[in-house]
Amino acid sequence: MKFSRSRLELSRSWIVVWTMLALLSSLPVKAETEVRDDSAVLKSDRIDGIHRDLPADIAPIEQGAILIRLHPTNPVLEVASHQLSLWPVEGSSHGARLTARFQGEAELRADLEIAGLPAQMTDFVELPEQETSIEGQFAITREESGYRVVAEELPRFVEVRVESRLAGQMVTLCRGLALFAPGGGAECEGLDRLLSVVRLPMPESGETYFIEESKLTVFERDQLDGYLGRQGTDRGF
Repeated sequence: MKFSRSRLELSRSWIVVWTMLALLSSLPVKAETEVRDDSAVLKSDRIDGIHRDLPADIAPIEQGAILIRLHPTNPVLEVASHQLSLWPVEGSSHGARLTARFQGEAELRADLEIAGLPAQMTDFVELPEQETSIEGQFAITREESGYRVVAEELPRFVEVRVESRLAGQMVTLCRGLALFAPGGGAECEGLDRLLSVVRLPMPESGETYFIEESKLTVFERDQLDGYLGRQGTDRGF
């Protein structure tokens, strides 16, 4: 995988508006809901390109007596294309669907524990090029100095496909530890499949974010204000 040398600096607040709606990641399940005629397609002038050091919280992998915690460092994500669709649901609630094509890479530390016996491994992992579509529902209110966004309906996790030698090595290590943990050997089987997909937790329903309008570009703000204005929900003050 080859990356260009350009680099985009992203503010944490801006990431919330555009990537909280899908965490700039992937859920390899296409949404079935048909987008309505009154939907709007929004794009950012900062998502496509290279992103470095994005925060990533990976859910632990559990299988019987086996617990694996994954810790990525120096992640690089390259987004080739994206679009965000919004459509009104009721009141200030809006459906949202993000589609994106991306690839990436990171260093990964895996902490393995089987029946209380610990071990640790590190490896370089790649996110192969993949296209995704994520759907959710948010309450969005325009306030005097920004936007209040409340998560209403979201999948529990976002899943990202990864490739590395870590999966096979982890199975071998697990089998070794299982010799000292009676009954744990059978649980090592299938770990390679579990480690080919990592899960990123999504915001829980009710989580609220306030996005300062100054954190958005004029291009982003004009699109969002235009959509909210057409729905009659552009002002909450």
